[in-house]
Amino acid sequence: MAHCSRNVRISIHHDNLESKRMPSSNSGEIAVTKSSKKILVVDDDAGLREILTLKIRTLGHSPLQAENGEDALKIVSKGGVDLVVSDVQMPVCDGVAMLQQIRRLHGCLPPVVLTSGYTDFPVWQILDWGADAFLGKPFPLQTLESLLPQLLAGPDEKWLPRADAGISDAVLTLELDSSGATKLATGVEFGRGGMFVGIVRPDLARGKTVTFHLRMPQVTGHTEVAGVGIVRWARASRMAGLAPGVGIEFISLSPESKQFIQENTARLGLVALIPQGPTAIASKLAVVN
Repeated sequence: MAHCSRNVRISIHHDNLESKRMPSSNSGEIAVTKSSKKILVVDDDAGLREILTLKIRTLGHSPLQAENGEDALKIVSKGGVDLVVSDVQMPVCDGVAMLQQIRRLHGCLPPVVLTSGYTDFPVWQILDWGADAFLGKPFPLQTLESLLPQLLAGPDEKWLPRADAGISDAVLTLELDSSGATKLATGVEFGRGGMFVGIVRPDLARGKTVTFHLRMPQVTGHTEVAGVGIVRWARASRMAGLAPGVGIEFISLSPESKQFIQENTARLGLVALIPQGPTAIASKLAVVN
């Protein structure tokens, strides 16, 4: 195993962390079912580990614990871990270094959720490194609970069509123009669970849902990518050399689009959930609607 260390400047305000302990259950042990998953909680704060561990157990899953990234990597290397929920700032090996090691050694699995208070890293960089979600502390335990079905879903269960697919905050229709001869041009880049779109619009703010339809050049072998997503981050202007745009995580995809994303991920060995975007224009898009 490679040495796990980084010089990371993270400022976490402990006043904002969840301090209440979960009440103990009076119903005895929670039954572990066939659908029970092993979820590894990584945090150097024993109290916070216990809070998350108790919540995970009440949901019928099997929690594991580690107090730093190095111990977590040893547990993950043994196999069988279905999800990692980790703090960022920890001694010995922090959460970012742990994430990068997991992605280098084990690919896209297991999913990793990073949590932190105040961090020097923007959300787009964390998701580009391969985190599957980022939760700022303090966060309601219900937020983690609501993420678990998506994070623990198998390939066949991901991005299924939704009955409310037509109810979104925004609609985005784009025409990929491989020649680049368009009046309105920007960039697009696919990740394993979302996409960067180099467009800035008021209705594409963080947290907004969007119904999208991307018409693709025939040379890709696929004619469209269509579905519903949620804007995880929005960058209104160029920052650190990165183009302005939005990061959209997929919520549901058409069967053909799902096949394309999964094949593209496998072919390119993609790690980023949502790419942080190009430093220069990589593809050209024309806004249709």
